[in-house]
Amino acid sequence: MSGYFHKKGVGENTIGLLLTKCLSEMSIYSKARGANPATFLGLAGVGDFFSTALSCDSRNYRFGEFLAEGHKPESALDKVGDTVEGYGASLLVKKNAELLNVDLKLLDYLISIYEGPKDLSDDKKIFHSLGIERDINFKVK
Repeated sequence: MSGYFHKKGVGENTIGLLLTKCLSEMSIYSKARGANPATFLGLAGVGDFFSTALSCDSRNYRFGEFLAEGHKPESALDKVGDTVEGYGASLLVKKNAELLNVDLKLLDYLISIYEGPKDLSDDKKIFHSLGIERDINFKVK
């Protein structure tokens, strides 16, 4: 999503909000699956997440840029020319989240982007719908 929103020209503060809320959804989903959400706070979790989300060289980042340009997922995958782990993972998590009745607004929005880029006004609506409740929904002891 970061590549998509960077390509759409949103500011860095908005990207910070996006990434924080993505981490929140990761914790909600992992908790629903029985995992300890704190597991994702280490280098292999948050470290990899930020590297993938913010690097212009990241396959997932480039995939998002191509989606923002109007490419369908299959075309964007071809343009990246390598595995885009986030695409397949997002579809799988979406199916599992539905089975678990877990509300993941950003993931739902991401899946909708696969049908085509949204207007910036639609993009803004998703950010306004996220609320200001606690960003990470678990306690670290």
